[in-house]
Amino acid sequence: MWNVNPKLDDNYGPEFGVDYARFSDPPDYRKDFLLRSRIEEQLPLHDQYQDVTLMVRNGFVILKGNVSTQDIRNDVAEFVRSFSGVVEVINQIQILPH
Repeated sequence: MWNVNPKLDDNYGPEFGVDYARFSDPPDYRKDFLLRSRIEEQLPLHDQYQDVTLMVRNGFVILKGNVSTQDIRNDVAEFVRSFSGVVEVINQIQILPH
């Protein structure tokens, strides 16, 4: 059994820009685990992405964390979109104040 995804909690609700109806199909835990693993393996290779975490469900990737600029926020979303199997990226990354 693949126990790989955290449950969808209060931090992933509609007030955070995530519509649960988009996740209504039963998750494919194996595919989600493999996709998340591939992305998480590559994130540390980029120093500016160190504080980014993600959740994957049915190919939808929710990004959370903090970065220093809008450009880095956009870059990490584009980086994640480049992985095969990503359906959509929901970018909830915050920009740290200077």
